[in-house]
Amino acid sequence: MTILKNYYKLCCKILTNNINEARRSIVQQSDIKLNTKTKTTWNIIKSETGRNDQKSQDGNISDNLGVNSDSFNNYSLSIAK
Repeated sequence: MTILKNYYKLCCKILTNNINEARRSIVQQSDIKLNTKTKTTWNIIKSETGRNDQKSQDGNISDNLGVNSDSFNNYSLSIAK
């Protein structure tokens, strides 16, 4: 019984090491050098799904319609008046 238990623990350890190595290789292949794991994870998801944010010429995030955040904010403020 102890032989099976030791074999099970060894297999679990090998599997954990393989999973961790796969995670490390994905991050290294992506050439993403960020400080937080969450941001890195979302960047990998965005790059794999093709949904990367595009920056406009003035540095603001824009969509495909050509509307940047400043013009949207100005429009929203003018409607409230």
